[in-house]
Amino acid sequence: TTTIIYGNSGCGKSHLAALWQKKNKAILIPTEYFIVRAEVPVIDHGRCYVLEDIEHVCNEEMLFHFLNKITESRGFLLITSN
Repeated sequence: TTTIIYGNSGCGKSHLAALWQKKNKAILIPTEYFIVRAEVPVIDHGRCYVLEDIEHVCNEEMLFHFLNKITESRGFLLITSN
């Protein structure tokens, strides 16, 4: 399951994401991961993940594979975006 929170800068997206991350013991995947790394992060079955500022991701192919792995693993992903 993937949920996207979007809105203007300063409206509280990161605050909500941090609360959700803490409550669900989610793993934060930094946007930079998709720039410096060449492989998709390891995804644990049913685990929760947070990806903030998705608009900064340059490697769209890797992002596509990441989203597919979340779905395959029955994981949960919270995305924030402007």
